Amino acid sequence: MNEIYLEITQQFDFLKDFGLLFNYEEAIGKLGDREIKKFIYANPTLQKKIEIVYCTADNPSNLYGFLIKYNSENKDPQDVYNNISFNRLRCFFKEGGDIIFFGNEQYTLSYKLKEFKLIIDKFITCVISNDWVDYNKLLDHERKIYVLTLEPKNHYSWAEDIKSNEVIKDLTTVIYDSSIEPPYETYGLRLKSKNGLSFHITHGYKSRDEDGFAIHVLHPNNKTEEHEFMNTGTNKVVQFIRQMVSA
Repeated sequence: MNEIYLEITQQFDFLKDFGLLFNYEEAIGKLGDREIKKFIYANPTLQKKIEIVYCTADNPSNLYGFLIKYNSENKDPQDVYNNISFNRLRCFFKEGGDIIFFGNEQYTLSYKLKEFKLIIDKFITCVISNDWVDYNKLLDHERKIYVLTLEPKNHYSWAEDIKSNEVIKDLTTVIYDSSIEPPYETYGLRLKSKNGLSFHITHGYKSRDEDGFAIHVLHPNNKTEEHEFMNTGTNKVVQFIRQMVSA
């Protein structure tokens, strides 16, 4: 097994002591350029699980975590009550403490492993008992840290603006949309234009009051370039894509 497998399984081997069943899955992502390694610690009796996903790509690899209640009627990855990302659960911790909310360090593997351990320790009862996350408290904590809560309807409102724009609909095709897909392969939108350019668009916060868009442009010859638009609306993104496609 590779180094990542050993590192993640060793970090979270303690979950087996709670009677959780371990399963490991590998897959190629929908975009075809990403390898997905999924580590599952499940309680089949209560139909709950902790899911840790390591996603590799040409861009920096990412680690994602989820607390999930599952059953035959609950298969929607955007079910906000029963499929809760660690990215949201971290809001139960105070700013300035063990959790970093803004900046680049929060995305490194070593930091994410430490963060996930803190989150799992705090919420392990949600998997081994009938307890579950108080969703109203989650929203309250998010409002204290971010301008908007991280519910999909807020978190992906920018994506809806871009997808519904007539220029975007005329010039591009949506080939990946994380607002309707399992949100670990890649965040944001992947658009492909008629001249072969692909645009991977993400949105995020650099601080409480500073947000913006990052756009990775993938050329047919595999050349890539990155552009950033801070503190602006989606119109700037649409204008940029129109200029690139028309050039």
